[in-house]
Amino acid sequence: MKTKIRLLTVVFSLVMLGAFASVPAVTYLKVAKEDFLEINIATMASLVMLLLFLGGLTAIIKLVKVIIINEEIRKVTIRHPFLLQSKEYSFDEISGFRWSYLSGRVRYKSIKLRTADSRVYQFSDFEVGNLRGIETLIYKNFELKLGKAWLSPSEKQKQFELQRSRAFDIEQAEDINWYLWSAIIMLTILFTILLYKFYENGLSIKVGEIVFLTIILIS
Repeated sequence: MKTKIRLLTVVFSLVMLGAFASVPAVTYLKVAKEDFLEINIATMASLVMLLLFLGGLTAIIKLVKVIIINEEIRKVTIRHPFLLQSKEYSFDEISGFRWSYLSGRVRYKSIKLRTADSRVYQFSDFEVGNLRGIETLIYKNFELKLGKAWLSPSEKQKQFELQRSRAFDIEQAEDINWYLWSAIIMLTILFTILLYKFYENGLSIKVGEIVFLTIILIS
């Protein structure tokens, strides 16, 4: 079994990157048209958005991974498709796994796999669409660990963590899908408004509009 990237997360990431890139693109076209760069709030906001775009693109390239667990040959393969890198471990080289729960605008669960060479690979249900299936496979084949020290739990602690994981799944339900759809719709509307204003004003956009869009996207 291998992890499957959540399609909504892909769409969300592309829309987000497009929105980030739109502001510096507008500024660049305006500078190219007027052949003059004025240092003001709009250009500073564009610089911030450009840095966010580059940071987001770098994060996607570095963090996107595919994890393949093959029970037949007892191998775990970690692939970073954008980096063209792949690492393979036998089941015996997996030191253990632990759950992690993160809260932001939406709560999500992540799983961390630790290998014998002290590397930790993390993936969450925000990015992985079939985390529950992968989670079952991991729980079946690898040892559960606790805390940053990766300690072995007692049977009571193990049952507590298992119940905690199941309770989280019930509470979370469709939160991620709802958040992603809402964010995609909102960003698409904002992006459309920006383009409309941009062309309506003849490659010109007000400083306040750029700053407003910057604040919305960052928040």
